[in-house]
This record gives sequence, structure tokens and C-alpha cells, in this order.
Amino acid sequence: MPRNPTPKNHTEQIPRCNVDIVPTPKQAIALGRGDEPSALMPAIITLSFTIGSWVLDFALAGQTGVLGVISRLSLTQTLRTFEQGLLSAGLVIGIAAAILSFCVLAAIWLHPGVPVRRKLPRSVACAAVMAALLVIATQIGASADLTEDRRNSFPAADQRESRQV
Repeated sequence: MPRNPTPKNHTEQIPRCNVDIVPTPKQAIALGRGDEPSALMPAIITLSFTIGSWVLDFALAGQTGVLGVISRLSLTQTLRTFEQGLLSAGLVIGIAAAILSFCVLAAIWLHPGVPVRRKLPRSVACAAVMAALLVIATQIGASADLTEDRRNSFPAADQRESRQV
């Protein structure tokens, strides 16, 4: 019974698996330039958005004016309403619209054979629909207090009185 397969001379090679774990320099350069689609790019972009959101929240906290509006776009500020026990219909619709729009944009840009001149108008249309949905979502004021002690609501007696007025 033969032991391990060993080459008989220095020119014979042992068969190897065709799985490359480490990218070749050519693949790494192409990934950096964005020439070839890669499974790493969505993860890198997601991490960039998350860290960017944390930076927005940290650096612009307490600012007023335009910087204050920008600081409220961070993921932390968006989710703070849910942490406080409020379920806002407008916020849920806005988040759902943003998620759906980014999924559509990803689907538009994932096709490598489609030229950019066809992708751009589709992306602009998607952004316009997202903007319209976000404008509609800001007009919805319905919300529900889901805390156990209803700390975000008036007492039940006051609510009954306000409905009669």
C-alpha cells in the first residue's frame, strides 16, 4: 500500500484542489478598482454605511440647522423611536421604502452586462419613487404606544375626554 503520493522528481506536481482562498494580485487589484463583481463588495458597502451612520450620530449630535437635520438621518436616531416603545406608521413606511429602494438599486446595478447609460435612468427613477414615498411617509402621523406602562401616552381617561371634544 503506497504511503503519501510524492513526486518522483522535481518537475512532477501533486494534484491540488482548485479552490483559491486568497485572491491573486490581479483579482485584488480588480476588486479595488471595481472591475469585477465580488461577493465582498456588498459587505464592504454595508459596513461603510453602518460606520458612517455611527460617525454621523457621534459627530453631529446636538447640532442645529442643516447639521441637525443630517444627524437625524443616522441609523441610531432612526431606531431610537422604537427603543422608546413607539411604533410610528410613518417611520415604518419610510424605512420600508428605503429598504425596498436600495434592494431595487442593487438589482439594477448587479447586472454586469447592462451598460451604465441604461442603469442611470433606472436608478434616477428608483430614487424619485423613493423620494415620493418618503414625502408621503412624513405626512403620516399615526403611532402606537407599545410600552407596558404607556409612558408615551396620556392617561386613558384623558384620551376618552379628548375624543369627545
